[in-house]
Amino acid sequence: MNRILKYGIAAAILAVLLTGAWGIRKVNRDYPAPEMKIIPFQERLSWGNGTLAVQSAVILTPEELFGLYPELKNEKGLDLTADRILIVTLAFDGGIKSLMNAALEAGAWGNAIDQPLYGALRPLTEAGVLLLPFDLTPDRFSPEKWASMTVSDFQLILSVYPQKTVLCLEKEMKE
Repeated sequence: MNRILKYGIAAAILAVLLTGAWGIRKVNRDYPAPEMKIIPFQERLSWGNGTLAVQSAVILTPEELFGLYPELKNEKGLDLTADRILIVTLAFDGGIKSLMNAALEAGAWGNAIDQPLYGALRPLTEAGVLLLPFDLTPDRFSPEKWASMTVSDFQLILSVYPQKTVLCLEKEMKE
């Protein structure tokens, strides 16, 4: 291969790398990582026109859920296909009506609220309480993680950017 062609290819590769590095630097400058705001278990958080706090969180099987809320068995359109369901109980006051954008995270895994189950549970709860259900299926976790899963493996995420708001689900939260 001739020398000019080799230098031309090397210069083109260098130009692509420098352009990529400049672009990444610019994106990171314009859109910095979110500021983390971690709310300890049962501590109240000002949110919207009110405040809220995690009262409890529990992992249930569908059978256990139906045992706690037998009314759900008669609910039309409710098809529970999850092997387990994590239910987060939030106490709230003020203008908070719904938290439909809340998400559950465990490391790189994340899930949104099970909307049909949320809608079915909503009329069964007392005033000032929200039950947020999240489906858990074994295909999303390693067999070891699935066997030893606890509530402390998860975090409730209320917002992502520019401030990531995380509610701890237990006093001792795993990193």
